[in-house]
Amino acid sequence: MALVKKKIGINVLEATKIRLRNIFSAGTKIYVDVSGGKDSIVMMSLVYDMVMSGELEAKRLEVVFIDEEVIYDEVVRVCVEWRKKFMLAGVKYTWFTIEHRNNNCFNALENNENFIPWDRYEEKNWARKKPDFAISDSFYLVPRTENYQDFLARYQADGLTLIGVRCAESINRLQYIATINAKGGISTTNKCYPIYDWKDSDVWKYIKDKNLDFPDTYLRMYETGANKGQLRICNLFAIDTCKSLTFMFEAYPDLWEAVLRREPNAYLVRLYWDTEMFHRSTAKRQKLEDNSTEVDYKAKLIEVVNNPTKYFKNKHALALCGEYRNVIMKDGNKITAGQYKRLYEAVMGGDTKGRTLRAVKTQIFADYLKRENCYGSYVKK
Repeated sequence: MALVKKKIGINVLEATKIRLRNIFSAGTKIYVDVSGGKDSIVMMSLVYDMVMSGELEAKRLEVVFIDEEVIYDEVVRVCVEWRKKFMLAGVKYTWFTIEHRNNNCFNALENNENFIPWDRYEEKNWARKKPDFAISDSFYLVPRTENYQDFLARYQADGLTLIGVRCAESINRLQYIATINAKGGISTTNKCYPIYDWKDSDVWKYIKDKNLDFPDTYLRMYETGANKGQLRICNLFAIDTCKSLTFMFEAYPDLWEAVLRREPNAYLVRLYWDTEMFHRSTAKRQKLEDNSTEVDYKAKLIEVVNNPTKYFKNKHALALCGEYRNVIMKDGNKITAGQYKRLYEAVMGGDTKGRTLRAVKTQIFADYLKRENCYGSYVKK
């Protein structure tokens, strides 16, 4: 299905306020999932203003923060301040420090791809102490075996959940949210995405116009040359966010030491960031590879997917390898050389959430339609 973007005659801020009013009019309980990053700061500010204006009853609202342990002190500070503001307004603010399974790209080298925040067996190595007000257990939690999204799906099943996810950050998100919007704007798990159409510039303009406090970490990352569209400060061990570790050892030496205590393989990001290990295709890497011979990535990928146990040990990697093999078997004649390279690097680097696979599948289909000049027949009217 081709996606068609349309202008609706109002800016994203006004459109978001309309969405929020519609959501609040449902009369059900409202949860707001926050991370302390720029998008969740925008979400908290918008919801807080509507509470203070009387458009939303405080007793119907609960803000939920999942503390991932290894996070920047600035994120903790900002979330503590928002907790105070919401509680003074009569809003419940739940701060969880639960043992859950997080994706860890560094452990793809071992028989494990997980990182467990607040691991009871690693208490002496925790990045910091738990806040006194934090909640570490719940009737809805299966500790150590599932991610926090699974936990929250049960915990928040009695209401609607607002999440500050934006389409501008991922083509996969664009397709997912487009599908949800086509069905009424609420997912099958009762999730809503009120700021889905905001760009990075919209987020930063709102923060500036409202004079909102935000983690200084963003400024430090930007000063080191990070693109404003790549500023990520949550889940430091995920493949799409671990770049921040490349500057952490200089800007935040204490946190860097804590990271190494909890994940000894994290040093690899300093040594191999501009390599295929981290799915990189930068000018620096291209320069390093200029003198190398042409690589047949199609042959290399086929070798891997046909002999997965030779390259992988953990169950998740083996299952994902099977998905890659299915794509080759189904669409191998449509895949370009560049796409084979991207698929090979992703499967070997550890595509823990399958994001690269989904993105390449989308690109394969789009390129095929373009070559066959058949876009028109796939556009929904």
